[in-house]
Amino acid sequence: MYYPELSFRELIDLKKSCKCLFPEKQFSELDKKFLGSLNTDLLRLTYRKRIFACHPDRLGMASEFMIQFKTRECQQVNEAYARLKQFVQGRDE
Repeated sequence: MYYPELSFRELIDLKKSCKCLFPEKQFSELDKKFLGSLNTDLLRLTYRKRIFACHPDRLGMASEFMIQFKTRECQQVNEAYARLKQFVQGRDE
């Protein structure tokens, strides 16, 4: 599926967001076919897994550096989820 309304920069930003939510995927695997197959259920499940794994409240007695690192990672996951969710909802309309 081709998205003519996406510029090259927007496509790269979407790929970066996908890489944040799907770290096991290679960047080359995140093509337009993958973006076309995204749906809200897949995003929601992946988001919940990633947030559960990187949330700073789950660290217990970790160092301050590790808490800051996990907080930033959590923020990146939230931003990626919001961007991809907006893309999927806009595409489906």
